[in-house]
Amino acid sequence: MARETLWLCLHLPRLGLEHWLKSDPEGGGALPRALSEEGRLCQLNTHAQARGLKPQMALSTALSICQDLDVRPRALREEQQTLRLLGDWATVFTPDVSLSNYSSLVLQISDSIKLFGGADRIQAAAVAGLQAQGYSVSASLGPTPLSAQALAEAGQALSLEALRQALPEDPALSPKARWCQGVATQAAPLLERLPTASLFPKGVTAKLLEDLGLHHLGALRALPRAALQARLGPEARDRLELFWGTKPDLRPALKPRRAFYRDQPFLEDAVHRGGLRFPLRRLCGELAQWLRDRQLRTDRLSWRLQHRDHGSQYLRVVLAEPQGSAEAFYELSWLQLSRAELLPAVDRLTLRVTALSPCEGPGEDLFQRAKRGTQESPQTLLSRLFARLGEDSCSGLRTQDDPRPERSTTTLRPRFAPSPRGTKGQTGGRVGPGEEALEAPPSEGAGWRRSPRPLWLLPRPQRLSNARAEPRYRGEALQLHQGPERLCYGWWDHTAEGPGSPRDYWVAQAPQGAWLWIFQDSASEAWYLHGLFA
Repeated sequence: MARETLWLCLHLPRLGLEHWLKSDPEGGGALPRALSEEGRLCQLNTHAQARGLKPQMALSTALSICQDLDVRPRALREEQQTLRLLGDWATVFTPDVSLSNYSSLVLQISDSIKLFGGADRIQAAAVAGLQAQGYSVSASLGPTPLSAQALAEAGQALSLEALRQALPEDPALSPKARWCQGVATQAAPLLERLPTASLFPKGVTAKLLEDLGLHHLGALRALPRAALQARLGPEARDRLELFWGTKPDLRPALKPRRAFYRDQPFLEDAVHRGGLRFPLRRLCGELAQWLRDRQLRTDRLSWRLQHRDHGSQYLRVVLAEPQGSAEAFYELSWLQLSRAELLPAVDRLTLRVTALSPCEGPGEDLFQRAKRGTQESPQTLLSRLFARLGEDSCSGLRTQDDPRPERSTTTLRPRFAPSPRGTKGQTGGRVGPGEEALEAPPSEGAGWRRSPRPLWLLPRPQRLSNARAEPRYRGEALQLHQGPERLCYGWWDHTAEGPGSPRDYWVAQAPQGAWLWIFQDSASEAWYLHGLFA
């Protein structure tokens, strides 16, 4: 028994034009705009059609009718790249997605019917998703890929309301079988009436069919197979068999790429930063939706600004933690653009994201959002500082197992709260690239850590006085309170500085009340100030 299949075709008749117009919040404004191919118009916006222009009209004729027509040559390679990206997007409905021609997506959705609750819901969601991205869509279901494509491109989509009413009511049938049978039944008369040009638009076969007076696919189906092959040849016969489903259509499915890429050309050159706001926000929204569909997060955005005369410029946006919010992406990207020295003009904006991580956030209770109110997390503040001041603007501290005060800590990328999934005795949270996870401080040993340490450590110890008997600060004697704490200074460290003599550290108080951290060098017996307590 042949495998039951159901196909959905998403035809985008103005793919190249609408991808070009997406950069404008008004969709190109009130100007007539079009794409041309081989000296003829091929894709037109509504304003161009209102001026009397039509597809396949000669470019010279169109310019004589509409002198303010903004026309650009069709870029098939760019359209194919855009269609490929939309194919990656369509994998949220089914893993079996393929491209057809330069303007159609064909989805095998029979195995997704139960998940989405019906083929009608899949079609409605797919159309709404493409329209939200700025594309006009003609969609139709069909029992085979070619039949669904022919119906969608001819604008004769199956009525979803009629399909729902015509579904078999046999309780023994699965939802998949009910929809496959219902679509096959409803599509049969429409497919019979389709013109032969929908399957053979041009070429020798199209001319032969015209000469034979065969104008509908139903007439071709009625011909004997041997006679059909003798008249039209094996290629046309095979195409008809694929169309009617008597031969399996084994087309390769797309392999989704684990990376986000969007390329947006501009209607006009952006010579001010404000001209980048709308396309920037739109691309951030598409990124957030792409991440949400795949349950992913990212903390790296790579922007590329281009101009045909000024070259390219790259900007990298770094977040303090992986996120999936469109507003966060837009705010931080705009901060980065605001402080950067941009190109004199920009005619294309590209966003690429390759650093992806699974969506694994900390658990939240029911009232956690209400407790926080409007208070922002530290990660949000750090992300803003990274975008405004650079990645090296903020750093955290990490302790090291070294008794020398100036080497007991080191800087690193800011760390965040441990993950609730972490186990006892382990640190969680995010660790930057090239950083090692920190071990929990030992509960025993390292007694020097229990001694007080000042919040402010001087870069270099400051000599207090020449008197060896008692330390003096600003001419006044200090009162020693806690100490001595002897630190053996680096005899094990063979660095350029060389080992120093042991030091005896004290906590002392000045007559004015200030608390100081001082030491006496055991070799010279001189006193030094090394830090101040808050």
